[in-house]
Amino acid sequence: MCAKHSYALAAIQAVGTGVSGAIFLAAGDSVTEECSRIGPIPNDDGFVITGGGNLKCEKIIHIIGPKKTALIITAVEKILQVCEQHQLSTVVIPAIGTGNVLVDVYSSISAMLDAIEKHLSYSPQSSLQEIRIIAFTQYVYQGFISVFERKNAKGVINKTIRHTNVKLKLGNITDETADAIVNINDRTWRKSSGISGELLAAAGESVIEECSHIDCKATIAVTEAGNLKSKKIIHVLASKLIAESVENVLQKCEALTLSSVAFPALGTGGHGLEPQITITLILDGIEKHLAKHPQSFLEEICVVTFCEDVYMDYSEVLQNRFKDPQEINDANIQISPPEYWADMVIDDKVKKITLLVDSEEYRNIARNFIQTSDNTDIRIVKIERIQNLTLWRSYSIRKIQVDKKNPYRVNERHLYHGTSADAIRKINHHGFNRSFCGKNGTKHGFGTYFARDASYSCHSVYAAPDENKYKYVYQALVITGEYCAGQESYIEPPYIGEDPSADQYDSVVNSVHDPIAFVVFNDSSAYPEYLITFTR
Repeated sequence: MCAKHSYALAAIQAVGTGVSGAIFLAAGDSVTEECSRIGPIPNDDGFVITGGGNLKCEKIIHIIGPKKTALIITAVEKILQVCEQHQLSTVVIPAIGTGNVLVDVYSSISAMLDAIEKHLSYSPQSSLQEIRIIAFTQYVYQGFISVFERKNAKGVINKTIRHTNVKLKLGNITDETADAIVNINDRTWRKSSGISGELLAAAGESVIEECSHIDCKATIAVTEAGNLKSKKIIHVLASKLIAESVENVLQKCEALTLSSVAFPALGTGGHGLEPQITITLILDGIEKHLAKHPQSFLEEICVVTFCEDVYMDYSEVLQNRFKDPQEINDANIQISPPEYWADMVIDDKVKKITLLVDSEEYRNIARNFIQTSDNTDIRIVKIERIQNLTLWRSYSIRKIQVDKKNPYRVNERHLYHGTSADAIRKINHHGFNRSFCGKNGTKHGFGTYFARDASYSCHSVYAAPDENKYKYVYQALVITGEYCAGQESYIEPPYIGEDPSADQYDSVVNSVHDPIAFVVFNDSSAYPEYLITFTR
């Protein structure tokens, strides 16, 4: 489709099929011959520039199709840098990664937009006047539109904790004007990669030189801000103890009588923690500090993230954590089925939809299943979406209740449950029933068991093969909420604390520090979303 538009440059994936193949065909033999003369693209993040051939563009940039969102960001940045070097005013980029590479549509567009925003923020005199992204299917187009709408609807979120304004912001932390900016550093105190590298580069050589004199045994240090708009940079060693790190930084701010501070998205980089968890820990640290310092000097604490996906996850947790509690009336709650479900009529108690192999929905389910199964010889026979309005309503109401009780936690997970052929009809119609517990053990309690990884559920002890050697595993939505370590004697989750009038835990696990197996004791706490039929 790039061939149909008159643009200065078309950027494509050099994979020889799909979009790339269509562009080569439309561009003609001259481009193919030019590529042959140039030879292969030098490496995974390299590129080749050719003429536009029969296309209505001046140049074609050929890149290798990135297979991860981080590589999509790198690829788009490279494309835009090449455009600047050639003083081009317009570029057309296809929906990178949504074809044969199978990157999730939402991850793809978020990564592309992040790269574009980042490039333009560092290139105020950019030659580019127009950047177009082309979607080649209606599904991809709708996904892109959804992300655009979310992005346009976003804003700065402000919440008051005690007397301090806590702000969540989507942007570049190097642009912040807070009294202090937090830099997550390493033992060298001159980390050159990631956000830390960008921040130090923006701050300039004077700050890098100052960092070289920081005691290597220190865990926190303060330098001037150099070229940045802030007064100070507070450097902290990267740590999984996020709440403690936040408290240490805020304590340093009090000592320096600073009135504002800006944090990056802690823990989402090298430690790879889920955004919902990291923002929860950040807020824990903020709340603990402000509780200890009712007369805090801090008037504003800002959390800045450059990534759209992280921002959306952070905003959901922040707004849920500090929203006004509302009573839930089950009878008056309007529960709608997911938008991606097929239409159902009143008489449809259960509807099974076999997913198309080439659909994004199928590919995502299959990819996650195979990746966590630790077995390359698995052959998926089919994946069915289970649509049961009664079960969905019960599950949704339960989730609303748990979200209200635990507004700052990750309450829902996608987990796996292996089963036998004779149990499928019962589960599809009536859900996961604790009456069958004990069939495969009760090591952590008398509930329904789910696994984080498919490898556990695929075991023949749980997913017993039928006469055709087919095995069955559900990918389920499970409300895990707040959990504790399980015990064989549990017939329900224990109370949180010793007071029997207090809330109970929502589930139990094999290990609180590294949960792999989850057990729920409420039949409405799990929904059988997909049934995966497979062989080995």
